Amino acid sequence: MPGIRKPGPIAPRFWRKVDIKGVDECWLWLASFGFRDYGKFKLNGTYVAAHRIAYELTFGPIEKGKIICHKCDNPSCCNPYHLFQGTQSDNNADKYRKGRGANQYYRQENAK
Repeated sequence: MPGIRKPGPIAPRFWRKVDIKGVDECWLWLASFGFRDYGKFKLNGTYVAAHRIAYELTFGPIEKGKIICHKCDNPSCCNPYHLFQGTQSDNNADKYRKGRGANQYYRQENAK
C-alpha cells in the first residue's frame, strides 16, 4: 500500500537512529523523544523507551519488575554499556549517591 512503510528487522532499524561512538562515550538517540528527554522507538505500533530497546538488543530480555537505569545519567544515551537493570529503589539510591535527588541540595545546605 502506498504511504505505509513496513518495518524491517528491529536491530538495523533501531541502531540507524543512534550516534554510536566509543564504548565509554554516550551514544545519543537521534530520533523522536518522549517524556523527560528519553528517546522513543516505535515497535509494533507502540512507543518504547529507546534505552530499553538498546539494552534488550545487547543483553536480552529485561527481568520482570526491573527497569533500565543509566550509569551516565543521560536520558538520551543508548550505549548498552552505560545501562543496567535495577529496581526503582536501585535507581533512586543511584541518583541520591550522585547528588541528583529532589531537594537534596536544600537538605545538605540546611544540615550545616
